[in-house]
Formats: sequence, structure tokens, C-alpha cells
Amino acid sequence: MGYAVRKDQLGFRAVSSQADVDPATETYSNTVPAPSSAQQWAVYQSQARAALSETDIAMHRIAEGVSLGTTAWTAADVVSFVQYRQSLRAILSQVQPATIPAVLPVKPAYPAGT
Repeated sequence: MGYAVRKDQLGFRAVSSQADVDPATETYSNTVPAPSSAQQWAVYQSQARAALSETDIAMHRIAEGVSLGTTAWTAADVVSFVQYRQSLRAILSQVQPATIPAVLPVKPAYPAGT
């Protein structure tokens, strides 16, 4: 068994033999290909998108806390949480860097009073 690797490096599939490869769009490999940098970046951005989505409820809770007076937009823990979300949005809006970070920014604790 081998692998038909897309020439654009955006995927591969298992094949029984080299004869199963479409030479116009694929190359043959005996080993599982390493993910391309484009694939790694897409995964990293997907993780950032999921992390950003997971913080939406916390932002609603912060807004409620501000409106009820249990916290303020300028509280250090609220500012830290908002900056975390900004760093995640920056990942989604930037072009692929030369070096893709291994981990996402560190998520701060939920702000007190929310």
C-alpha cells in the first residue's frame, strides 16, 4: 500500500499501488506524507476559531456583569480576557507566518463577577 499525494499538497489518499495514482494531479509515496505548512496553518486557524467561539458565552456574561455593576470593562481580568479574544481574531485575519506557533495563546481565567 502507498499514498497518492495531491501535487498542490492539500491532501492524500491511500492507494493499492502506484498504478492507482493520477499522474496529472498526484504523486506516489510509500510513506504517509507530513502535513504541508498550508494544512498546518489551516488547522491552527481552525483551533483559534473554535477557541474564539468558546469564549462567546463568557463575553455575554461579562456584558451582563458590567450592566449589573459586578465588574467593569476596565477590570484587569476583563481586559485580559478581551485581549485574549483579540489575539485569537488576529490569528484568523493574518496571512500564514513563516513559523506556525505550536500552541494557541493561553486562555486567561474567567473574570470575577461574571
